[in-house]
Order: sequence, then structure tokens, then C-alpha cells
Amino acid sequence: MKSNSLLFWVFLAVNLYLISMLVFVSVQFFSGSDTDKISAFGSVLGGVGAFFAGFVAIYLFNGWKVQHNHTSLKEFSLKVFYVYTDINVRLVSINDIFVKSLEKYKIGTNKYIISKVADDIEPELKILGDRFVELLHQIHFFQNLNSDSDNQTLSEMHNLIIDYIEVMDISRYRKLTDHEEFASVESKLKVKWSELDDPFCDYLKKYIVFEKNIRIIK
Repeated sequence: MKSNSLLFWVFLAVNLYLISMLVFVSVQFFSGSDTDKISAFGSVLGGVGAFFAGFVAIYLFNGWKVQHNHTSLKEFSLKVFYVYTDINVRLVSINDIFVKSLEKYKIGTNKYIISKVADDIEPELKILGDRFVELLHQIHFFQNLNSDSDNQTLSEMHNLIIDYIEVMDISRYRKLTDHEEFASVESKLKVKWSELDDPFCDYLKKYIVFEKNIRIIK
């Protein structure tokens, strides 16, 4: 628990008040002490001690809870980042696979063995589609886990992933024109993906890298 947190100052104020009351009661009771007063004082002291112990327990639990929430977000943010990085790598390579496959199975001017091209590119499309679905679920969970669920960057990434999932539907690519359409649409999506790269990574970074005064979950 940080010393500048609201709970810390409330905790300090309450305990200073209790200590001052304890001193006051002690002076009042022991100015003319007898058995009943000493017994009553012991009861007061026990009550103060119980209250103090309970407050300490709440204080420590709240500190653990905040740290646990931060750790959970940090670990989950790392998982999101790993999936996102893997998608980035595969997006870079998929057009190369497509171009090389066209060159490999070219049989004439604008003529290709499309079934062979599909055999090369469809496995990678399926993997990418699965990774995009995984990232989409992670973002949904992240929005529910994090108090900043209406963040514009997350919303834009969410919509872009849905567009990508539609493009990665391997059942659509059976003709050369289908593959050419894929290359065209995917290149446009990649521009949006690149524009969101820095904001999305910066958003994840603030949960991966511990910042001293950051408030993770309210």
C-alpha cells in the first residue's frame, strides 16, 4: 500500500484518534482508580485492540488486492501482447507466401494451378484466423477485466479484428480473382493495422511495465 493512498491517510487518522482517546481515558480512569474502573479500562483497551487489528487486516487485504489486480492485468497483458506479436509476424509473411506460390505454380500468362496456390496459403490463413479469434476473445476479456473498457484504441482494434476474421475465411478462396481480392483487401487492412500498432502497444505497455502511481482497477 502506498503512503499517498487515501486509505493510508484514513488509517493513520483513525489510529491517531484512537491513541489520543486511549490516553484520555487512561488519565480519567487512573486519576481515582478502583477495581471497577480498571476492569472497565481493560474492556475499552481490548475493544480498541480488536478494532485496530480489524483495521490492519482490511488495510493489508486492500493492499494485496490492488497488487493482485495489477499482477493479473500485467500477466494477461503479456499474453495479449504475445498473440498480437505472433499475428504481426504472420501478416508480414502471408503476402510473401502468396507471391512465391503464384510464381511456383504459374503455367502461362495469368494462368496458375490455383488448387496448389490454395494448398500453400490456406493453412497459414487458417492459423491467422484462429489467432485473430483468440485475440478478439482476449480483448473482450480485457475490456471486462479493466475499468477502462470504453477505450477507443481497444474498440478500434476490436472492429479491425472482426474485419480480418472475415478476410481469413479460407472457404472464400477458390479462384485466382478471389486470391487477388484477398491481397487487395488485406493490404488495406494492414494499413489500418499499422496505424493502430503504436497506440495498441502503448496501451498494453502501461499494464506490462509497473508505473508507481497508476490506478489499475477501482
